[in-house]
Amino acid sequence: MWLFFVLLVANGFLAWLLATLWTRRRRGREAAEIERDLELVLNHASASLHARSLQEVFERATNCARDVWGGTGVMLVYLSSDRGACRVLRWGQSEHSLPASYWDELLAAPWTLGILTQAALEPAQWQRLTEPLAALFHDQAVDLIIPWIERDKLVCVTGMRMGRPLQERDYALLDLWNMGVIQACANHVIEGRVAPPDLAGEVEQANRLVQGFSSRKVRGELAGLSWLIHERRHSDDQFGNAFWDARLLSDGRLVVIAGENIATGLAASMLSTAINGCCDTLHELAGDEITPGRVLAHINRFLWRRINPLGMACIALVVDPQAGRIEHAVAGPLALWRLRWGEQGAELQPYPHRTPLLGDRLDVDFESRVGQMSEGDVFLALPQSLSAAAWPHQRAGRDPRFDSAQQAPLEQLGQYVLGAAANATRGDSAPLVLVRRGE
Repeated sequence: MWLFFVLLVANGFLAWLLATLWTRRRRGREAAEIERDLELVLNHASASLHARSLQEVFERATNCARDVWGGTGVMLVYLSSDRGACRVLRWGQSEHSLPASYWDELLAAPWTLGILTQAALEPAQWQRLTEPLAALFHDQAVDLIIPWIERDKLVCVTGMRMGRPLQERDYALLDLWNMGVIQACANHVIEGRVAPPDLAGEVEQANRLVQGFSSRKVRGELAGLSWLIHERRHSDDQFGNAFWDARLLSDGRLVVIAGENIATGLAASMLSTAINGCCDTLHELAGDEITPGRVLAHINRFLWRRINPLGMACIALVVDPQAGRIEHAVAGPLALWRLRWGEQGAELQPYPHRTPLLGDRLDVDFESRVGQMSEGDVFLALPQSLSAAAWPHQRAGRDPRFDSAQQAPLEQLGQYVLGAAANATRGDSAPLVLVRRGE
């Protein structure tokens, strides 16, 4: 009898243990999937701001929707800037127009803010909301609609065919995805309305202001250390949204801060200038106690807004050449690699991370991580798009392309990196940062 009781308890404990392990594993897998999806949506939103046409914005949005949710049949309905017609974009098709009266019908529909799904509404409610869109959405079998309403006015309607019920995590990601689509479209329309000559004076003044506040010290050397910041502004960019700052501390350490904000045009230059002033304040307050995590937390507080936050991808490095130590913290789609030459040749070591853009959340803990820097090592900080193009595997290993670059000047080494990433698509202008220990 006692033996039976012991076996029963043991079996119960084993069942509980297996259930607990399975639940933790499932939660861990779900958390990793959420982080991956969030990174995809944020990268899409950032890259879409650089799109040259609404069609490109929409293609990026569709690719993101398919990668994250498996959604198809994505379409966008909006009013053209001249209010002469209602525009419709569908994935895989060219843009076409509808009469302006069609938009008036859309405005008359009882829209509410939020994500509207066919599964969550009564058939009569769904029909009443989608009746003006019936000719479009029924043809595409769309079962999810997101109206974008600003100041009680309908700005745009996005539709998608999900083919499954929405989960809790889908709602936040869909809100973020739709916001990225609308902001990119609005940015494109606004830039199209403003003729470049009208801004010539403002551009010149902004550039002078940026140069006046920024150190612009793109290269430097000290005992046992050299660094280079390679600006990657594209030839047709008037303003540029890249930012960097390099300073020496009194104890001989080097502090490098680099990245890009997601603003465009004149606002991007002004924001970079403001961030430079923010770094000035931080250096005065922190002095030699500065750490990469503290740098990012300070800029994050500066950028964060409850409504319409200002986003920025950024990496902060604090290098101690005497101790052979490099501290780093990263926010957004930027990558850090160590390039080292051994007996077998050039070897690469990635330093992976997963953190949101600066300004997205106020409660983020930007952890400072430490790496060892031996004599001759080069640390590379670059946009994730370049990193993925140069090293698609994103793993540590050999790279024969850099075997002969051990003694190359940093300028030449930077060109090697850009050459290795020659297939990278345009979509960012964050600088390439190279730091080498040794003469």
